[in-house]
Amino acid sequence: SATDAGGRSGGLGGPADKAVFGALRAVADVVVAGAATIITEDYGPSRPPAGVRDQRVARGQAPTPRIAVTSASLAIEPTRRFFAEASPDARPLVLTVAAADPARRRALEAVADVHVVGDEQVDWARAFALLHAEVGARVVLCEGGPSTIGQLVADDLLDELCLTIAPVLVAGDGPRIASSAAPVGTALDLWIAGGG
Repeated sequence: SATDAGGRSGGLGGPADKAVFGALRAVADVVVAGAATIITEDYGPSRPPAGVRDQRVARGQAPTPRIAVTSASLAIEPTRRFFAEASPDARPLVLTVAAADPARRRALEAVADVHVVGDEQVDWARAFALLHAEVGARVVLCEGGPSTIGQLVADDLLDELCLTIAPVLVAGDGPRIASSAAPVGTALDLWIAGGG
């Protein structure tokens, strides 16, 4: 299962997972997650420690990675801490579609940089091109959820997968790490870290 019994992935991790999570975010220019993940996991802005911020700046990166949320429906409230706690120099990015509700889009434009990257579904090639052009992103870290990762697999846009294994047994209909309407697969590099 990709989630614990409460439907969150955060409950599966231990210290080793948190170390891998921090290391990945430390090198990312942009962190992307689907709206369901942002809501379920109650995302806030990225706050790397001072040493990591200094290393990022020395490499020519922004002190913190930008956080982007993808949503075709824009059913994410602009009052969430993901938006409210963001600093003005690292506003969240919203990647959406032309068919999204205009009123919802206007509400989110007050708290985030909103970009259309598809007609009815997020076009990932377009999204990555935009992130490169707008933010200079060379490393984009996708933190899920299963539908977002499934679409990246289907579009053959996933380069590496970092998977941590937690010694937790979860029964029921837990989600896979990637889901899509049709079975798809791709060759990739797989990094596995022992979970805590």
